[in-house]
Amino acid sequence: MATLTELQEELAQLKATAKSVRDGGQGYGQGNRSLNRVDYGTLQKEIRDLERRIEMAKNNGRLPGFHPVFGGNRG
Repeated sequence: MATLTELQEELAQLKATAKSVRDGGQGYGQGNRSLNRVDYGTLQKEIRDLERRIEMAKNNGRLPGFHPVFGGNRG
């Protein structure tokens, strides 16, 4: 399992990639090397998922504001 720091670094990289894609840089090539186009919507979903994982890591595996309901009663 990734550490909180690793998750935060990955989030920063994803956000930088999303910014690049949003600004029109969906592909990059130099010599024999190139990066494929990335779907902006897919990047946004990955960012949201990673943000949830970071929140869970900060809160001992639970999302803030979510409480289990047993037996269907929210008493």
